[in-house]
Amino acid sequence: MVYPNPVQIKFTFQVGSRHQRSITLSLISNAGRAHPISLAESLDAGTKAKIDISSMHLPTGIYLLKVQSDSASEILKVLLAK
Repeated sequence: MVYPNPVQIKFTFQVGSRHQRSITLSLISNAGRAHPISLAESLDAGTKAKIDISSMHLPTGIYLLKVQSDSASEILKVLLAK
């Protein structure tokens, strides 16, 4: 789950229960370019992380948030607004 959505420079991501260990996040533009998100701490199932993307300088638009872990992969739609 991602909120708020639309996103400006910060959002909260809640890790789903099906994800286990080695969780990585990346935003994928509509052109297919992946933008990895640096995480200050490791994420576990059920936890919430506050994500700051202000340093990424992304243009507004629709992005896909790819959540990858050892046990699962999922894609969430994110609207980036200024």
